[in-house]
This record gives sequence, C-alpha cells and structure tokens, in this order.
Amino acid sequence: MTIQQLQDALKHFKDNGVSHDPKHGGLQKVLDYQDLVARSTIPDTCAVYDQLPDDEKKLFHWVNFLTLSMDLALELVRETVIGKIQTESLSCFKDDLVHQSNQIDKLNKQVAKLTEENECLTRRVDQANYNDRSTSII
Repeated sequence: MTIQQLQDALKHFKDNGVSHDPKHGGLQKVLDYQDLVARSTIPDTCAVYDQLPDDEKKLFHWVNFLTLSMDLALELVRETVIGKIQTESLSCFKDDLVHQSNQIDKLNKQVAKLTEENECLTRRVDQANYNDRSTSII
C-alpha cells in the first residue's frame, strides 16, 4: 500500500460516504479498499498511516470501522494509536529508570569509597590503640 493509494481511497469515501450499494459502485470501492488493506501487513499499514495528516488519520479509522471487520479495525487502532501512546509512555519510564540507575550507581560508588575510608580509619585507630597499650606496658 502506498500513501497515494490510501489517500485516494480515503478521499473517495470522504467525498461520497461509505456505501455498500452495488448499483452505484459503492460496494466495489469498499471491496477495493478491503483488498488494499488486506494486501498490506499491519506494520506496512502503520507506516503509511504515520505519513497521513491528522485529519486523514481520523478518516482512516472511520473508514476502517465501516468497511473492515471489527477485529481488524480494532487491531489497526491498537497498532496505530494505542501502541504509540504505550511506547511513548514506556519510553518516558525507561529514561527515568536509566536516570535512577545512574544515580544508584553513583551512590554505590560513594558508599564503597566511604566504606573503604572507614576501614582505613578503623585500622589506624586499632593500630594507635595497640601502640598505646604497647607503650604503657614498657
């Protein structure tokens, strides 16, 4: 499916409405549209959908619900609208998690450094206490 094929089909339905009347060619246009969508994969259809202007995106879904099966029309809504919202939301969470992970790494490094300094100071205090006891015996 090309963007031009989809736009031509959508323009026809916008100008003439969706008709299943075989006498006036409406049924043939519906069948042609069904063939156009059926010959494309969902990712290909989504890629073409992304190129549509916003007003034609709404028209696309309107035509789908009037010409395609309910399952396919809903799947196209899921893939083109809901999936993008979920992806954007998850992307925000991912960025936040990466930032939090970086902060945790920094804090872990600071804790390790402080632990090392504490152990070093503890050894010094222990050595000083040992030296104090040694000198007091002599």
